[in-house]
Amino acid sequence: MNRGTEQLRVAVVDDHPCARDGFITGLEQWPHGRVVLEAGDGLELERKMAEVGHIHIALVDLLMPERDGFETMAWLARHHPRTLCIAISFDTCPQNVKRALRA
Repeated sequence: MNRGTEQLRVAVVDDHPCARDGFITGLEQWPHGRVVLEAGDGLELERKMAEVGHIHIALVDLLMPERDGFETMAWLARHHPRTLCIAISFDTCPQNVKRALRA
């Protein structure tokens, strides 16, 4: 497939269904990719990635139950290093921003 025409495969990981739906709806108009996976936490993401394969971009909420966004991004870095992560959070605590960047 020509890289210039390839649709980016996106995952949305957030424990709040309304927030998750909002991100998915917003991304429906994005011409460069499509959401192929949605999950309520990092463990669900891990299970679903085994089914859907490579994800180019993961939009990850930092504060979730089971496996939070920090742990999820670290897991992605170890097991799927080609997946780019975008951290989302309403928490603007400087320590959490630094922690997310390290993950």
